[in-house]
Amino acid sequence: MTTQDFTPPPRARQHCRHYSYQMGHVSPLEDGSGPRCAVGVKMDDLGASEPCMPKPAGWCPKREEWSKEERATWARWAKGSRARLATIIAALPRQIEVNSINAMTCPACGGTLRYGRWRGGAQVQCETPHCCSVRVNVDESKGWPA
Repeated sequence: MTTQDFTPPPRARQHCRHYSYQMGHVSPLEDGSGPRCAVGVKMDDLGASEPCMPKPAGWCPKREEWSKEERATWARWAKGSRARLATIIAALPRQIEVNSINAMTCPACGGTLRYGRWRGGAQVQCETPHCCSVRVNVDESKGWPA
């Protein structure tokens, strides 16, 4: 297993640093889903998260921006993550059969990379934390990766 550390930094984007969005397990509209504020601003009302957005509509006295350094660190990590994914997808065997699961050495870190395909989708995941994990919809009639 690799000793590389791919732990992501805080997600420093253009939103307020306190903003996050909790996705539901089944649907983005299920109970428990929606915008969150780390300092307790109520986000239940329609439009309540607008002051948190990259181009804020409205004002929030608790809004805080990420620093340029934090944003640059996040951007470098995200770019590296996309590069690892591209390297991994390029190294996968062509035309993975539907209803199959396989493993190989991860070309990005040397760990174990597991991949599989089923009707309508595919998943690739490295055992090294935060190296690579992706799940995609794939038309069963199409070859993947193409």
